[in-house]
Formats: sequence, structure tokens, C-alpha cells
Amino acid sequence: MGSAQEAQRRQKLVVTLAGEVGGSHSSSLGIDLSCAQAEEVFKWLVASVLLTNGPSGTAATRVYQSLERVGLRSSPLLLVSDWGRLMEVLERAGLVEHSYRTAMGLQLVSWSVDRDYQGDLNRLHFFARDQHDLGRRLRELGDVVTPGVVALFLRELREVWEKATAPLTRGAVRATRNLGLVAANGPDAVLERLRDVWEEAGVKEGFRDFEAALSTLGERYCRGRKCHLCPVRELCPARA
Repeated sequence: MGSAQEAQRRQKLVVTLAGEVGGSHSSSLGIDLSCAQAEEVFKWLVASVLLTNGPSGTAATRVYQSLERVGLRSSPLLLVSDWGRLMEVLERAGLVEHSYRTAMGLQLVSWSVDRDYQGDLNRLHFFARDQHDLGRRLRELGDVVTPGVVALFLRELREVWEKATAPLTRGAVRATRNLGLVAANGPDAVLERLRDVWEEAGVKEGFRDFEAALSTLGERYCRGRKCHLCPVRELCPARA
């Protein structure tokens, strides 16, 4: 395939991925991280905890939406909310097995953010010396903020917080290689080249949406070699 044809294929892939596979978790939940507003960033941390530590993705989304409907998504409200009320919301949303631990964990995180950063996680980012200190400060907010939570949380803040770094998921790396988007080796080199591919495509969607779509594709289709179901199978050299 000529270089011009290959460039066209890559551009079509980037455009198709976001439309057919979906974008970032935060955008699908209606969380707007683009302006780094304190409430939106905290909402994304709550969602990251639920998506990583809780039940399956669909159930975690339902729990988050239940919390949002009753207003328990910003740090002050979680901090002062009635314990019984928080437990009730979690259990009604289907989070029965982990409701106690999750409620306790979220309230501890909320209290830590309020005490140490005046309720604004942007201050945590400001005071962090570098990417490593940023991860450490996030983990110190509470036990529910595991390394997996930190990775998911920072991955979608990559374009917003200067010090936000997180490796590509295994699914994203798998899909990237199968789709022939990047020839580089090593996660950092793959990430850098992948950003070039996205920029060259000139799409409107943010890079985090592109990255999330690759991750979903890699886990949902590439991992089990479900090529016949893949929405971009006609553009995939691995299938050929």
C-alpha cells in the first residue's frame, strides 16, 4: 500500500473509531474535563473509583449516575452527606456487596480533598512536584484510590493537567499494533507516535477519546480475536 493510501487508511480509522466504538469514560458520563473545573475533576475521581474498584462498567455507570442525581458528586456534598443516605443510594443502584467499603472510601477521599486542597483537586496538581509526586498525592487521598484508579483518572486528564501521565492500557497497545497504526516499540514511543497519528488525522475528538476507543477495541474485539464483530475490521491489516 502506498504512503498516500496508508495515510488515508489511518485517517479513516481514527475518524471511525470514535464514532463506532465510543469515546472516553468521562465524556460518556457527561463529565466535562476540558476546563478543569474543580467539581468536574472531582466527579471524574469518584467515577474512576467506581469504574475501577466496583462492579462491571455498566453497573458502575449506573451507581455513578445515581450519586449524581441526588447531588452527591462534589467534594463538600460527599463530605457532609448522611452516612445512611449514601449507603442507601449505593445499594439501590445495585452496589450491595461493596457499598460499605465504597461509601467509607468516598467519604475519606472527600474529606482528604477538602482538608488538604480546599476541595479542589487542581490544587493537588499545582503542588505536585512532578508526575510521580502527583500519583503519590492522589494515592494518599484514601485506600480506594488504587494505582488502577490513578491510571484511569490521569489518562483522561492527560490533555488538561500538565503533569498527568499514564501508560496506554494493554488493550490500546494491542489494538494499535493490530491496526498497524504505530511501528514503534515501548509504551512511551507508541504513545508519542500515536499522538502524531491522531494529530495528522485532524479529527475534532480529543486524544483521550481516541485512546479510550482503542482501549475498548483491544479489550472487546482484539483480545478474543473477535474480528468478525469488529466495527473497523475492513480497515484492519491484522484481519487480512
